Amino acid sequence: MVRLLDVVEQPGQHAAIYGGRGVGKTSLAKVMVKVLGNDEEPVIALHYTCSATDTFASIWRSVFSDLFVTLRTPGFGFAGEPTATQIPSSQIFDLEGPVSADTVRRGLFTLTRSAPLVIFIDEFDRLADAEKPAFADTTKVLSDQLTPATVVLIGVADDIEGLVQAHLSVRRSLGQIYMPNMSASELGEIVDKGMKLCEMTVEQEFTDGVVRLAQGLPNYVHLIAQNACRVALDDQRIDVRSDDLDAAINRSIASVQHSVLDTYHRATSSNRETLYKEVLLACAMAPRDEKGTFGGTDVRRELHRITGTFRDLPAFAQHLNDFSGTGPRGEILDRLGTSHRYRYRFHDPLLQPYVLMRGLIDGLLTSVEGSSSAPPRLF
Repeated sequence: MVRLLDVVEQPGQHAAIYGGRGVGKTSLAKVMVKVLGNDEEPVIALHYTCSATDTFASIWRSVFSDLFVTLRTPGFGFAGEPTATQIPSSQIFDLEGPVSADTVRRGLFTLTRSAPLVIFIDEFDRLADAEKPAFADTTKVLSDQLTPATVVLIGVADDIEGLVQAHLSVRRSLGQIYMPNMSASELGEIVDKGMKLCEMTVEQEFTDGVVRLAQGLPNYVHLIAQNACRVALDDQRIDVRSDDLDAAINRSIASVQHSVLDTYHRATSSNRETLYKEVLLACAMAPRDEKGTFGGTDVRRELHRITGTFRDLPAFAQHLNDFSGTGPRGEILDRLGTSHRYRYRFHDPLLQPYVLMRGLIDGLLTSVEGSSSAPPRLF
């Protein structure tokens, strides 16, 4: 938040917020819109969410349609009262034809005569690659002309190049804000604050278990803790206990996104006895490096914990190939690196906590232990 405020306060600076799915990028943007748009700040803040069919032109037409200007008309005669009418700024600027970086600059320059503008463009990674360079050019033009408007691009990416193709001159004016997975203390704070607002208490052991399962993703903390509160209230209690975790997980499993449920079913279902469910759980439990990736030896260790049987890499190499391929079980894992040195990570991070919860429900994992910031361990 402080880094974004610094960007807004510096003329010619813009920002890119990037990171994995579900880590809180959109929440940060929405909070910043409220912070910047309060009565004490003379800033107009706007949040726009891209769709897969959007283009550079369609986005800016929508943005200008959401920015209103006031037309004042003098009254007729001596006693005539003046009138004021608000209209979308898109009706003033010619946006029906081709929209270029300079078209945007001229429009924003006119609108910022009354107050600075901050425009958050979310889900930016959904745009076609051909549309992204125009945004880099726009930030460059706005920066060169010191237009008092700040553009903040937000999307899923590992680095700034993965979000927007920007040349070196653009990078100098584009503040890079990486959003990592939340820390254990931050996730625990979500539980504590939520319980206080509900006027309920919670055992630390429950909070630790939720944090380990959530794997740095705040939405799972909200989901499990909320269902634990319902379990306690159904039992006519206002204290959430550690043994409420299993019941809360059962309720949470039923309300997880259908896309996650479908992905899990596609990855693990089979008409015969297989290890797909166990290997996927081992992937979810495997220790990860600073980029969130794990290797085959990490999976081997966790698979031994789960099954009690040691299996060398060739015994489950095909499972990893299937999870990272293009077949029926594919696109579960992203495969990085070169042959014999492959690293893996979950394509959709939301699947990983779900796999852990299913492991508990199915009896493959009886409990979780270890530090809240580390991957779960078989108890």
